[in-house]
Amino acid sequence: VTATGAKTWTFLYASPVSGQRRKFSIGTYPTLRLAQAKQEALRLTLAVHDRRDPVLERRTEQAAETFGSLARRYMLEHERKNARAGQRSRSTSEAQRLLDADILPTIGSHRAEAVTRQHVVSVVEPVADRGSLVAADRVLGLIRAICNWAIATGRLEVNPTLGLKKRNASRPRDRVLSNDEIHTIWKAIESRPKLSFEIRDALKLELLLGIRIGEVMGAQKSEIDLERRVWTVPAERTKTGKRKHVVPLSPLPASILEVALKRSGESRWLFPSPTGHDAPV
Repeated sequence: VTATGAKTWTFLYASPVSGQRRKFSIGTYPTLRLAQAKQEALRLTLAVHDRRDPVLERRTEQAAETFGSLARRYMLEHERKNARAGQRSRSTSEAQRLLDADILPTIGSHRAEAVTRQHVVSVVEPVADRGSLVAADRVLGLIRAICNWAIATGRLEVNPTLGLKKRNASRPRDRVLSNDEIHTIWKAIESRPKLSFEIRDALKLELLLGIRIGEVMGAQKSEIDLERRVWTVPAERTKTGKRKHVVPLSPLPASILEVALKRSGESRWLFPSPTGHDAPV
């Protein structure tokens, strides 16, 4: 456990090559759970018994590892950590988009340990120059997160983003729709015959309750309590993942939910997939 509270699984062993005591970082908690850490420790123990030195092997891998391969490893853990209801989270999709569009084309083929602060600047500045200051901050934040993860797992020694600051271009978003805008959007939803009932109801609920569309579409029927007139979005389905979101229901959204509950049949999902699979629409 570090001074900042970060927790890392570490494998301790004596090198079969030199006899020196070694520390081998397996991964960070809670991204890597106890069962996974035990499985990896067993694999490393067998490697040592075969007179292989995991630290030396990792150094050899590091010498050949590119930033692109490092990013792919990071994304696998990121996706596993953030996956919800069997679907890819929005944050994972956005991170992958930034990698594909702005980061990997510039430094993906560079050796990870050879990436410098100037390389990072060469990725971030073009994004800022095209006027996307918020995106530039996100690109820098993603590179920093990848490097921090790589250091915590023993794949990198130095973080090249140190000393680089975000522009803090994000601003609080307090824009709200006017009554006229709400009326216009509502009419547009009603006038689209190709929209399924599920999509129409989901859009209306988002409009009425201010719940994110992903939270609406991924809702399970157990979250809805029409008797108490509340919808409780569990913490793991909220954006922050830290606390549940209790939403009071006025008569109109309650009536929409009542119809949706009946329409969903035996499915556990409020808006089940039309394919018949046990998944939301």
